[in-house]
Amino acid sequence: MRVQEPGRDRSDPERSTRHSAPTAHDRVGPVPSVGAGPARIPGTFSPQRLVALQRAVGNRAVAAMLAERHGEDKDQHGHDEDHTHAGHTRGEPVQCAAALDHAHEEPVQRAAAHSVLRSSGRALEAPLRTEMEARLGADFSGVRLHTGAVAQRSAQELGARAYTSGENVVIGSTGVDKHTLAHELTHVIQQRQGPVSGTDHGDGLRVSDPTDRFERAAEANAKRVMAAPPPSAHRTGDEGRTDPAGSLSRGARDTGGAGTPDVQRAVGFEFEAQWNVRRMEDNSETVRAQRSQKRQQLIDARILEIFLSPYSPYHRRLGPQEQEQAAEGKADALRAQWFGSDGLLTAAGEQRLADLGVTESERQGLVTTLLVRGEVSEEPLAGENLGKGRVDGLVVAGNKFDLTADASPTGGSNLEWITDPLTSLAEVGTVMDNLTAMARYLDGRRGDPYIPSEDVTAGGGTPQSRLRIYPDGNPLSFAPQATLGARLERLPKLIDYLANREPMSVMERVPVLGAGRVRRRAQASADLSAGGLGELPVARAGADAAITALLPRLGFQPSRSDTKALTGLVMHLAAYLIQGQNLPPGANAKSIAGALMARTDFAHAFSLLSPNLTGHFQANRDAFVALVLQAAGMTGHGDERVFGNEVERGLASDRTRTTIELTRNAWLSALPSGSDLLKNWDHLTVDERDMVDNEDGARAVHKSLGALGAEQNLVGPRGNQEAVVAELRRMKDNVPTANLKQLAVAVFSLVEQLNAQQTLRYESR
Repeated sequence: MRVQEPGRDRSDPERSTRHSAPTAHDRVGPVPSVGAGPARIPGTFSPQRLVALQRAVGNRAVAAMLAERHGEDKDQHGHDEDHTHAGHTRGEPVQCAAALDHAHEEPVQRAAAHSVLRSSGRALEAPLRTEMEARLGADFSGVRLHTGAVAQRSAQELGARAYTSGENVVIGSTGVDKHTLAHELTHVIQQRQGPVSGTDHGDGLRVSDPTDRFERAAEANAKRVMAAPPPSAHRTGDEGRTDPAGSLSRGARDTGGAGTPDVQRAVGFEFEAQWNVRRMEDNSETVRAQRSQKRQQLIDARILEIFLSPYSPYHRRLGPQEQEQAAEGKADALRAQWFGSDGLLTAAGEQRLADLGVTESERQGLVTTLLVRGEVSEEPLAGENLGKGRVDGLVVAGNKFDLTADASPTGGSNLEWITDPLTSLAEVGTVMDNLTAMARYLDGRRGDPYIPSEDVTAGGGTPQSRLRIYPDGNPLSFAPQATLGARLERLPKLIDYLANREPMSVMERVPVLGAGRVRRRAQASADLSAGGLGELPVARAGADAAITALLPRLGFQPSRSDTKALTGLVMHLAAYLIQGQNLPPGANAKSIAGALMARTDFAHAFSLLSPNLTGHFQANRDAFVALVLQAAGMTGHGDERVFGNEVERGLASDRTRTTIELTRNAWLSALPSGSDLLKNWDHLTVDERDMVDNEDGARAVHKSLGALGAEQNLVGPRGNQEAVVAELRRMKDNVPTANLKQLAVAVFSLVEQLNAQQTLRYESR
């Protein structure tokens, strides 16, 4: 359960299943905690209320505490904002592990909870953190564990074995097992993604319901990750979802140490489909009917507004006097008569619309027009949108893949299959066989009004309960994305291959013998970059020219491989700059990445250059800035912003337009010193936050950009070559179920060839 202090309206994950008692070898041992002086929380639980609460939640309680949020003032608990941190004026949701049996205690004062959350706590021990990061696919470098006397007292006051608030995990006197810790750390991930809800009991705290979807998701996630042996790595990408490519996510820059494992880079996939999924509640059908009625009222108002327009063919059906009023600019008098202050029709307006005799066929045509204009929504479906990804949006858990919800910034929850990191062709084949078996089952029921989630077990899936999948009457049609690890020096080769502009070998020039290679390359371009490569080819040419001009001035001769690596980095940076300049006002901030998003941050990519190049540019940062600006065709324009126009945050609950003040000079000059400032505020270190122009702008940078930070990724036949992680974002759309496996196999094989320095031969059979 969760508890939250007043002034917050954050929806929180909760626990629905009791955890077993911790075993000796899995228990997280007590760690001394330095607590601040106790701060009284107003209000108490009466014995009667405490008994009622424990009966309601299965003898566990969850408290939500105040946590500090650097300058944020957001009260809504959507899934794209972060929770506050201790020290600010709003409550932080608290999620608890299994409660202790305190049904007959005296009234509780929750002073200890505030005290412990304001204390520093301790970081997770390196081996434990490494394991949990690998299991859960998230960066826990900022998580603070509280296990001292104050922490134990606060857990006792809450009737809990453990609870979570923001980045704080508080352990009671009995300790916790790893399952419980995985559950609590899942709550950390959830709270990073957005606020959490709770019920205000009038005692200064908001208490969550342990049966909500967040709690169920946390428990299911803990069971899933702990059922397997310690994995090599999963990771979360933007908004807490598990990244299919499979490595640890580094939010703030983590320069390593014992807690940073080496990860063999695999290829992961995401397949988004057009059907919808909803979470059902007891009142979902009633709410749907209410929304449908409201929609019809809005449609009526919009239709009558169309009749009022002198440019509409329907205008002539108004009476002569009404047309004359509209022509003389006196339509406001009619609007005052027909429309209420809420924009809907008054009784007089409803009568006038009825008198106009709009036929059903005409109405359907008008509704279509309104839908195209975006003035009305589709007919509402029963249920509520899910969160995003493998924690908050889990629909069906598979073996090394999950069916999840993909929350759209414009609303709605579409289906999306996300694979684990896949490390061999055999594994790709097995996973894709199971994934497509599930998709084929759903395709077979595309004519159903809806499909209960409990029915979806094809492909070995384990479904979540009380969800509905809504087909649209058509077979599933997929939009794929692939996340891969590639060596810097191989990125230009990949772009050249996909651009498909010039022959890459003598064999491609031979009319007959090279026909197969030409055909396969054209297919690769169509499959992997159907939406275009954006500015990458232009940036590729610009990087070549700029580096060719630079080499004679270096004072040393980099190897061919080192020069190619520099080309790969400069090409990618220049493409970002050109795309950032060309983004229209209100574009999603993530669009700066174009066809190839860097998931490893660019500062780490810079560190992968040869020592002579990194040393040169660290001593001559202006030279590095000038090199990239020249490649982008922006020499002399370094003081301009990276984003040419204001951008949308592009989050499901926040589409605010913001001007990001970060300049090209500021971004590029920080890279040699180890800081990539083109990252979301939450992914910046304290020092990096001091370097950006403003927090509001940094919060508008999409969380997926550079989200892996400095994580190490290894590729190549022996798995010993460092790589950057990138995501192909403009692959072929509208892929049918039958073609998914062959696409995944072809992409995986191409990436293997790329990193093994083999001739690229795309094989899509």
